[in-house]
Amino acid sequence: MKKIFTLIAALVCAVCVNAAKEVDIDLSQNWGWGWNATANYDSNTGILTGNITGGYGAISTGWDPATDWTKYGKLTVVVESYNNDWGQVIFQLDKDNTVAKSFGTITSTTSVTVDIDPSLSWITTVKQLSIQGKAANDVIKISRVYLTEAIEYETTGKSITFDEWGNINASEFDGYSDDAKVVFTYNTTGELVNDKNESVVGWGTGSISSIDGKVKVADVPVKAIGDNEISFTLAELKDALASGPDSYDRYGLYWNMYAQGKSTSTRKSVMIYEVKSNDPTAISNTLAPAKAENDVRYNLLGVKNGNGVYIMNGKKYLK
Repeated sequence: MKKIFTLIAALVCAVCVNAAKEVDIDLSQNWGWGWNATANYDSNTGILTGNITGGYGAISTGWDPATDWTKYGKLTVVVESYNNDWGQVIFQLDKDNTVAKSFGTITSTTSVTVDIDPSLSWITTVKQLSIQGKAANDVIKISRVYLTEAIEYETTGKSITFDEWGNINASEFDGYSDDAKVVFTYNTTGELVNDKNESVVGWGTGSISSIDGKVKVADVPVKAIGDNEISFTLAELKDALASGPDSYDRYGLYWNMYAQGKSTSTRKSVMIYEVKSNDPTAISNTLAPAKAENDVRYNLLGVKNGNGVYIMNGKKYLK
């Protein structure tokens, strides 16, 4: 019994060590940095409500001086509801140094997760975080916003196969953990403006959804000329992978790409990377049987060689 208790304690400690640290961003104050929107916090429910008052308005918070996000791997916004078909989460230094992720209509608790790339030159000076709607009278309800410290991944991944239309079979992801990272790489050419010479950076140039078209994962944004990436944990793709089957009896993902303004983006690759073990001596998911000890007894309180009812060599005795 002592061994069982020790093993349970060790497992609990292992979970504590490997759990990624989460740091909350306060919803109760400092959300007045936005535009075409008002932010209201309900201390009874813990909900931050963004009421959009004009086109593409956003509730927003910020930092002055700027804050350093290099040690974080993800930003997560937990949305309870949203009544329009497009919105986005944005963090930035300024309009030229921005990361965004879009979301659609939300009717139940949904986590919108944005990857944080520590190699970005400006990630040490993040100044603003915004949650944007589409039109006047849109309402966004937020229950939590938090940063998660970065998870370390294996440097060698598996290449995921997709066909000429961007279809990916669900079986390509078999055997990977929910925390595995899936990276979609696309190449953008042309100019990052439209016919009015307005910037199209952050606008959609594609989308990722279930192969049957019923579950949308995210829009793929215009970022920069050259290779760009958008990534997700496998857990974030699970609902789309489970949707279906489509008319060809398939489960999987559909990765669509299209032109935006004077730019054109095309699919390049999809890779999946498993989480790297923090400690090669850590307890595995497989529990090895305890080594047998002959002629050693433990009573029912776990005391070695104690009095009372005890077990020795697989038999029960009374002392």
